[in-house]
Amino acid sequence: MKRLIFITTVATLWTSRSLAAPSTCLPVASETDLVAYIAAAPFALKANAGMKIWETDSKEWQAARQAALAWADANCEKFVAAAQTMAYEASLLRDATSGHSYWVLRENKNQPAYQGVFAFRAPEEVKQARGLVIDAPHMGSDYATADGRAVRTFRDTDAVAFLQNTAHRCSLTSTSGCSPVTSSYACGEGGVRNSDVVHSIRNGYYAVYDGIESARDYYHLEYHGAGKSTNASGCMGTAHISQASSLKLTAEEDDGTWPNRFWRSMEQNLGAGCVCYHQRESGCKLNGGASTPGRRTNAEWTQSEPPAANACLVSPSSLAMRFIHFEGYRVDEAAVVKAIKAAFSP
Repeated sequence: MKRLIFITTVATLWTSRSLAAPSTCLPVASETDLVAYIAAAPFALKANAGMKIWETDSKEWQAARQAALAWADANCEKFVAAAQTMAYEASLLRDATSGHSYWVLRENKNQPAYQGVFAFRAPEEVKQARGLVIDAPHMGSDYATADGRAVRTFRDTDAVAFLQNTAHRCSLTSTSGCSPVTSSYACGEGGVRNSDVVHSIRNGYYAVYDGIESARDYYHLEYHGAGKSTNASGCMGTAHISQASSLKLTAEEDDGTWPNRFWRSMEQNLGAGCVCYHQRESGCKLNGGASTPGRRTNAEWTQSEPPAANACLVSPSSLAMRFIHFEGYRVDEAAVVKAIKAAFSP
């Protein structure tokens, strides 16, 4: 079982993980805007039940996991082969805004399965990127499908990978069985939906996440919006931060870690009364404890023991200090970008 010791400077982990230069097997997309390219991925709206279920032993799910592993190994040929099994388009994109290059997985529009859209910093540039993955699981629910805040945050923070859903979280009626239903669940009664990619495991989004986790101990920010009911009194906007758990930490355990540094930076941006951090404060909302990716990271399983079923059913009793569940009501993306950059300062 992997264990990550607490660190006082979060920048130290990713700077030691350089990767080799990739081969040139990827088709090269013309220089374009990354945000627009991601936005053009097929998307299943709430009334569209077209999202497919990928069982964890299916060739598609396993290929999605292998795509992430191939990227981590800078293996272009395996990345392309995995994309083909997923019925995805794999391309090399140079972003016109940042000048950075990305390996991108985007579905073919002819017969989409709505499993997500994914961007990875080109392996030869990983050493210069932040070892941070931006996870955006509720596009179309937490914020509108035309809202590119998550992918812009990925680009503007120089993060290493990006995962975004391409089906509304309530587009399927079948249930995942991964989390109990609560009265506040966005899709209503009847159980947590299979289309809700961070409350399920039978989808490509989770499979890619599992592959990344099996390869690298990167940090994560699961980026959510929030409703007005979560706003603290007297605040224009409120941030709720957790490590996908309601567990409490002492200052000795928490200080200097990635979630702690992000929390402190958000306090500087919004004011301490407008930020609530579950691991150190009381009365917070939205702890994210049912996040299957959060459970996956906190459990620290090894690559030889893929924890898909465990992440569906088990809430770990410890924290990896690498995962942030972030819910923001009227929190400008500029504040999020600023907090991320401050949290990764040397």
